[in-house]
Amino acid sequence: CIKMITIEEKIGYSFKDKSLLETALTHSSYAREKGSGSYNERMEFLGDAMLDAIAGEELYREFPGREEGFLSRTRAALVCEKFLFEVAEKIDLGENLRLGAGEEKTGGRTILTTPFTEEDIRALRTGDIIYISGDLLAGRDDVHLRVVSEGMDLPLDIRGKALMHAGPIVKGSAADGFEMVSIGPTTSMRMEKLEYEFIEKTGVRLLIGKGGMGKRTSEACMEFGAAHCVLPAGNAVVTALRVEKISGVDWADLGMAEAIWKCRVKELGPLIVSIDTTGRNYFEEKKLDYERVKEDQIACISSRLHYL
Repeated sequence: CIKMITIEEKIGYSFKDKSLLETALTHSSYAREKGSGSYNERMEFLGDAMLDAIAGEELYREFPGREEGFLSRTRAALVCEKFLFEVAEKIDLGENLRLGAGEEKTGGRTILTTPFTEEDIRALRTGDIIYISGDLLAGRDDVHLRVVSEGMDLPLDIRGKALMHAGPIVKGSAADGFEMVSIGPTTSMRMEKLEYEFIEKTGVRLLIGKGGMGKRTSEACMEFGAAHCVLPAGNAVVTALRVEKISGVDWADLGMAEAIWKCRVKELGPLIVSIDTTGRNYFEEKKLDYERVKEDQIACISSRLHYL
């Protein structure tokens, strides 16, 4: 009751039917733990549709001379995760949600733990933000070349595990123990030509890197139930803090940057799903959006700078 009153005060509206607000504040994990009651997923579906409709109508009236592309992009900028998150913070929505014990413990984050099942990965969609715990392997170009081009078998089983395209900085030794100093993502596109065969041969479920990947990787993710995620660049030292233990190194003859480092991580992320098992490729889709925006901006600038 206190939570509902707080929310009503924040938004300046009093609900006649308090059960609607109660449902809106109830996560499915809470309802499952209690064994009954409704939760907010159906409302979320309806709310998304209503926000799109309301924003669309306002923009249609506000900009009578603008084309559909401009209206769509502006609506997408308004009705987006960043904007809605800011609104949620202002009304203390996170403090008032009813979450299950598991969701409370993780702060509502999606945390996947190895070994990942095919169902785990096929449930992901581009744009999802996840964290992972468990086994993480670091390996990049030379590891792919050995497996695909030279036909070598990996010295360990990575089925159901995660591979990060990375060349980490590690100190220590096998005798005294290793310590991760820095681990940042390598540009994943460097592995594009070999990734389909690598996924097929090794059974790896999750790839992590920097930037997008191409058509062959998308095809492999669809066929074999894998996904590619991007880890924000520039956080190599912070990411190293997520490495709880380095259990060993294989193919050390390749050198520190190219060897296979076997790590245990806890809640490594945030990881943004860029390729999912439906064939969607976030970076390829955004390229088209960027091209459309670029053309609009060039036209706008050119109309104002008559000397060009």
